[in-house]
Amino acid sequence: MTGNSAAPIARGRMLWREGRYRESISAFDSAVNASDSAAARLARAKALIALARYDDATQDLQVARELAPEDREVVFVNALGLVYRGENDAALKELVRLVRRQPYFEPARIALWQLSHHLGRTEGLGVRLRRLAKRP
Repeated sequence: MTGNSAAPIARGRMLWREGRYRESISAFDSAVNASDSAAARLARAKALIALARYDDATQDLQVARELAPEDREVVFVNALGLVYRGENDAALKELVRLVRRQPYFEPARIALWQLSHHLGRTEGLGVRLRRLAKRP
């Protein structure tokens, strides 16, 4: 799989923003076929999540994690996918790991707080988040 996936990804993102998720998946399929990149897999996973196709999204997110294991958006969307699948403990671990590495990535901090609250595990969380934010 070689080639340029930028044009199909851009087309798919435009369709995704319009709420045309099924059509966006087709564009993202083209992007994956052109160049199996983390960006193409992540984009397709987001569209699959929008259609509640969590198992399919998980497959794309696993490949994206292999291709870009430190990409914060890949890790973040993977954690969201885990929540949608009901794998809250795994999602919590992903979010904690992400916030430790990138304490100023606000979407991850918010998701961590919300999931912790949902699971009743907020004791000391505010203090831990403030400490992480002060780390160099």
